[in-house]
Amino acid sequence: MKLIYFAHSVNDYNTEYEQELIKIIRRMFNERIKIMNPKNIKSPKSTSLGNAYVILRDYFFPIIKKCNVFIYVTNKNGNLTFGVIKELEYAKDIEIEIISLNRM
Repeated sequence: MKLIYFAHSVNDYNTEYEQELIKIIRRMFNERIKIMNPKNIKSPKSTSLGNAYVILRDYFFPIIKKCNVFIYVTNKNGNLTFGVIKELEYAKDIEIEIISLNRM
């Protein structure tokens, strides 16, 4: 089974747009996949950027490391958020396949 990490803005969590993107991701692969959605990762709330990085490092990066593919999308303004940027940098560092989805 292929594990896919789906990096996207927290502002898109639990929205119709998020569900549309998940459907697109599922259609992209002809094999069995499991989408790792960061909204489902149990982690402490961040109170500062420094703390946010520690949370990413301790909770999110280990999940990304287990994945075969990293898929990301910009927020509704066409920008990458802090968390997505840091996750993307990590995915590049560990050299897994990276796919960008453009906003529709």
